Amino acid sequence: MGYEYPADSLTSGKLFTFKNKHANEFNFVEQQLVRENDGVYLLMESYSLNEKTSSDKFRITANGIEHLEAYLYRQPDSLSDVFVKDKAEILESINTDDGKKYSGSLTRMRIVSGNYLGNMTSRQTFLREDKMIF
Repeated sequence: MGYEYPADSLTSGKLFTFKNKHANEFNFVEQQLVRENDGVYLLMESYSLNEKTSSDKFRITANGIEHLEAYLYRQPDSLSDVFVKDKAEILESINTDDGKKYSGSLTRMRIVSGNYLGNMTSRQTFLREDKMIF
């Protein structure tokens, strides 16, 4: 089940709060639509009460959404209180469409940093009426 929010209401930014009832933790997602000379972009920051987890930039186009940039934050070791920002290499960013109610994007990315190597898949889903689903 998702939460629907009109995408055009994100121009001043919006903070979404999610509670994991099993772990009793809160996660937050800040989203903002930004208009620049060459287009419209969605900026997204994700974090918990204790740490920032990711930053993303998407371009909104007539054909859908394109994942342009992705950064992940991590602690280099268990003793560190400093977070390292790793840029992800976007391997694939495709638009998805179920032909009925939903459209969105699917991104596959790779993160290589020091001794850390990881692959990740990210999915964004939108109602066709231009409301975002979280």
